[in-house]
Amino acid sequence: MEAGPEALSNAELLGILFGIGTREKTAVELASEVISENGDLFGLHNVSVQF
Repeated sequence: MEAGPEALSNAELLGILFGIGTREKTAVELASEVISENGDLFGLHNVSVQF
């Protein structure tokens, strides 16, 4: 916490928002996949959520 959000990767920051993962993947692993599929964090603005 002392290092602040700058010390975390984009996947770690998004993983915090996800909160939980699945049995197969952690929230950070899922976040990393979402970021990779959309180019970067800025590519997420066009992403829609599907349940």
